[in-house]
Amino acid sequence: MERVIYKSVIEIRHDISETQLQRVRAVAEAAFQNRAGCVKNISEDPYQLVFAGGEGEYGCLEVGMLNLKRESDFFPFLSAWQWIDEDPDECCDLLKLLQKL
Repeated sequence: MERVIYKSVIEIRHDISETQLQRVRAVAEAAFQNRAGCVKNISEDPYQLVFAGGEGEYGCLEVGMLNLKRESDFFPFLSAWQWIDEDPDECCDLLKLLQKL
């Protein structure tokens, strides 16, 4: 298995309905199954999604994040969204960054 270098960690608010939770999870999981590949959620917590990979998955992770950026009704259901990179200077708060755009 390739070493994990990158992670997109999405935290879902706990005060949403079960229907909303399932929809948010489905939208996110579909975003990371894209033309660049497929990265599966590795979190067992229903309120957290973790998409992780190495160099080979970077393109898929990037396209997945761009796909989610287009889902304007996705953001209100999140409490946090972090990009975690092996290089600490590349880590960022994606939720804060994307809400500014």
